[in-house]
Amino acid sequence: MKTTDELLKLLGSSRRIGEYLSENADDLTEPDLTSALNSMLVKKGLTKGQVVRRADLSENYVYKIFAGDRRPERDKLLRLCFGLGADLGETRGLLRLGDCGELYPRRRRDSAIIFAIKEGLGLMECNELLYDLGEKILE
Repeated sequence: MKTTDELLKLLGSSRRIGEYLSENADDLTEPDLTSALNSMLVKKGLTKGQVVRRADLSENYVYKIFAGDRRPERDKLLRLCFGLGADLGETRGLLRLGDCGELYPRRRRDSAIIFAIKEGLGLMECNELLYDLGEKILE
């Protein structure tokens, strides 16, 4: 499997997109949020029920997200990340796949969320931190 850098180099030197796509078909993927969430669920050894409780979200809503029937907004996806016990890299990846905008350390609220993730805080502790800082909690 080619690395992203290798694919980018090949794409840059390619004169025909169709040729590039067919020659590299095995290395091109269409990552999606639903697959990533379900993979992470298995990787972390969690059940959807555990994620529901840890994310403090409606069971029906979470099941629809994991089935691909709903796309969560940014705060809900962040709550799911806390429910999954995602690290910063995993959280950033899920936010990217969800088209929710990455955590940006120049934003005060995002900085607090990044800090909470790096310190291994749960959702409740993160929300307490946000509240204490006068920031909007993850709703």
